[in-house]
Amino acid sequence: PAKLTQFKRRTWLKAFSLLGYKVVDASLYGDTETRGVIKFMQEIKEGHDAAIAVDGPAGPIYQAKEGAVYLAKKTGAVILPVAAEVTKKTVKDSQWDKLFIPKLFSKGALVFGEPIRVPANADENLIHNLTLKLQSSLNHLTYQARNQVLPN
Repeated sequence: PAKLTQFKRRTWLKAFSLLGYKVVDASLYGDTETRGVIKFMQEIKEGHDAAIAVDGPAGPIYQAKEGAVYLAKKTGAVILPVAAEVTKKTVKDSQWDKLFIPKLFSKGALVFGEPIRVPANADENLIHNLTLKLQSSLNHLTYQARNQVLPN
């Protein structure tokens, strides 16, 4: 299973790269992901937009981790919560995050939330509270996206 997971991850990263996105693969920067995170932070500081799954690489689903808020604190980037839904999809139920792949000719909704700004001097309490705010926003946006495209 570990080899299959690595294969899937590399496949997704390659797909994003082919779509024109600059991909930072933390696993390419040595034994730890620290150098990958530093590279990711450098890209953000250079003005590149970035996207991450806020519920982390291992879940649980719909529970934000503090990483996105911490990165925003360190880089000065603004967090823009986004959720999506489509009418026709293949759902990967075997994955913890229920990843979905849109099918051809499906209709979709992409819903954006209010930006979240993280002060450079944010303490652990504020980081925790902003993470909860991010989680709440994403869960609400997911609900809105589903209501826009899926029948009741």
